[in-house]
Amino acid sequence: MIKVLSIFCILAAMPTSVMAQGQALQQCINKMTAQIQAELRGTQKRCDMERDYNVSIINGRRVGGTPQDRRNTIAKWKEIEAARQRHCKLRNKALKAQLNNVKQICKSQTATIQIISATYGGNCGAPKGNATSHIASHCNGKLECNYTVDHKVIGDPSYGCAKTYIVQYRCNNNPNVLQKSLSAEAGWGNKAVKLRCP
Repeated sequence: MIKVLSIFCILAAMPTSVMAQGQALQQCINKMTAQIQAELRGTQKRCDMERDYNVSIINGRRVGGTPQDRRNTIAKWKEIEAARQRHCKLRNKALKAQLNNVKQICKSQTATIQIISATYGGNCGAPKGNATSHIASHCNGKLECNYTVDHKVIGDPSYGCAKTYIVQYRCNNNPNVLQKSLSAEAGWGNKAVKLRCP
C-alpha cells in the first residue's frame, strides 16, 4: 500500500508536459509494436503459402511434359524456393530488428520542443535572441510548455520602453519554424507563451 501511494505521489508531482510526453511515447511504442507484429504475421502467412505452392511443384504434383521437362521444371522451382526462403528470412530478421528497436525509433519520432531563439524587447532595439537561454532550459524536450515572461528573471534590456516578446522554435528536426509572441508590455510576469508540438 505504501509503495502504491509513493508511485501515485511521484506521478502527481510530475509536470503535465512530462506526463504527456511519456504518454505520447508509450502510444507510439504500442502502435508501432502492433503494426510490426501484424506485418510479421502477414509475412509469415505469405511465405507459408508460397512455400506450399513451390513444394507442390517440386514434388511433381503440378508438373507435366516429358521426364526431362519435368526435371528441368523441378530444378528451376527448387532455385525459386531457395530464393524465397532467403527473402523470407531476411524480411523476418529486419522486422524483428525493428521490433527490438521500437522504443528508440519512437523516441526519435516523438516531436518535442527545440527553442531556436527568444527575444525580449526587440521592438525597443534589444538584440535578437537575448532571452533564449532561460526559455530553452525551461521548455526544450517537452511536448508542450507554458512559459511566463518575467523581466525580474530574464532582465530588462531597455528600461522605460514597453517590450514585446517573440520566441521561435521547432519540433525536433522538423524544418518548419513555429513562432509565438506577446505584445508589450510582455515582461510583467502576468503573460505566458504557450508552446506545443503536435
